[in-house]
Amino acid sequence: MSNTNRATSAQDPVTSPDSVGGAAADTDSLAYPISPEYVQSWTPVRALSELIANALDEDPNAQVSWAEGTLTIADGGPGIPEEGLILGVSTKSAEQIGQFGEGKKLACLVLARSPQIGGVRCETVGYGFVPTVERRKLLGGLIPSRSAQGSEVLVYRFHPNTRTTFTVECPQQLAQEAIGRFRALAEPGYQPPPAPGVCVRDGQPGRVWIGGVLVTRMPGFLASYDLSLNHKALQNRDRTLVEAAALRTAVRRILADSEDPQTIDLFARHLLGGGKLREQEQFFDAVRLPRPRAAWRAWGRTHLPEQTYFSVPGGEEAALDLKDTGHAELATTGLGRYEQMAVMNLLGVEAARARQRRHHARNRNRTNWVSQKALTDAERALLDECCQLVRSAIGPFALHHVKVYDHSDESPAPTASTGR
Repeated sequence: MSNTNRATSAQDPVTSPDSVGGAAADTDSLAYPISPEYVQSWTPVRALSELIANALDEDPNAQVSWAEGTLTIADGGPGIPEEGLILGVSTKSAEQIGQFGEGKKLACLVLARSPQIGGVRCETVGYGFVPTVERRKLLGGLIPSRSAQGSEVLVYRFHPNTRTTFTVECPQQLAQEAIGRFRALAEPGYQPPPAPGVCVRDGQPGRVWIGGVLVTRMPGFLASYDLSLNHKALQNRDRTLVEAAALRTAVRRILADSEDPQTIDLFARHLLGGGKLREQEQFFDAVRLPRPRAAWRAWGRTHLPEQTYFSVPGGEEAALDLKDTGHAELATTGLGRYEQMAVMNLLGVEAARARQRRHHARNRNRTNWVSQKALTDAERALLDECCQLVRSAIGPFALHHVKVYDHSDESPAPTASTGR
C-alpha cells in the first residue's frame, strides 16, 4: 500500500493568528517544524497503538475495528482541544495511559511518512484534520532556506466536522497487532490493576503491560505481568521498554504478595520439575506477609509426600539415612542454593540434617508391638516353648505377661517383652 499523505506545498505558510512579514495567515493548516525522520524507532504499529491509547483515555468504551482496509478508532470523548495540538502539552492524569503530550502528534508523523500506511484522517468534535508530510517555507519565507522548495515538516490540514473518529488505511496485520496490545479491547470491563500490578497466567507468557498496554516481551518468563499505571513514568518514550530495576522490583513484589493458589501451583510445579526461572521471577526470599506464606505452606501439605527433605552440601550422610527410612528427596535444580532454601522453607520442607534429627527425635524409644493373634503358628509355638524354658529354669513366677514386638529403638529391649 503506497503512502498518500505526502504532498508538496512550497508556498503555504505556518498557521499563525497574525500575518508575518506581510504573508497572510493560513487558517486551514498547521505546520509542525518536526523533521519526518524524527523518532526513527517508531513503527506504524507503535503509532497506531498511540492513537488507540488516546481514545481509551478519553472513553473506556472506545470502539476499535478494522474492515475493508481501514482501521477505525472511535470514542465518545469531548474531542481534541486546542491544547491537544501543542507538542509537549498533556492534561493526562496518573490514572490515564498518556503522559508526555506528544504521542498523537508523533503518531501522525510516523503514519504520514510510512509507505505501509494509506490515508489518515481524524474527525473530532468541531473540526477534523489530515496529517501529511509537506515541504513548507516556514514563516512565509522569512527564514532563509537552503532549498528553494523549503523543508519537509508535519502538517495538519483542517476541515469542519462534528464527530470524533480516527481512520487509518493500513494492512489488517498492522491493525490487529496494534489492537492486540490493549487488554481493554480483548477483556470487557478491564480495569488497570492497583499497585504494584497483577500476574497474568492466561495466554503466552512473557508479556509486560502497564495499565493494560503492552510495553515489552520478556522471553523465558513463566507468566505475564500487568503493572499499575504508576509505573508509566519508568518506561521509555517509545513505550517499548521498562526500566530494568523497576520491572524486577514490580514483578517480585507482585509474586511475593500473591496468595493465589493457581499462581503458587504454577511456580511450585515448575521448580520441583527442574524448571529454571529468570532472575526477575526469583522472588521466594521476599515472601514475608503471613497470608502468602500460609498459602505456600498449604500447597506443600496438599501436594507433597508427608516425609520429604532436600539436600545441601555436607548433608549427604543424613540424606542417605532418610532415604533408607522411606523419605522422599525434593530438589529445585533450576535455582541456586540460596533460592532453593527459600522455596523449601516456604513449602515446609527441611534440609536433610534437620529432617534427620527431627525424624530420630520423633521415633526415639519407639517400639512396634505385635498382637499375638498376628503371629504365625510356628511363631506362636516357638513363643510358648521359650516361655516354658524360662519358667522351668527360674520358676513359674518368672513371666507374668509377655508382649511381642518386631522393631524397637530402645536399648536394651523393653522388660517383660520379647523380640519377634
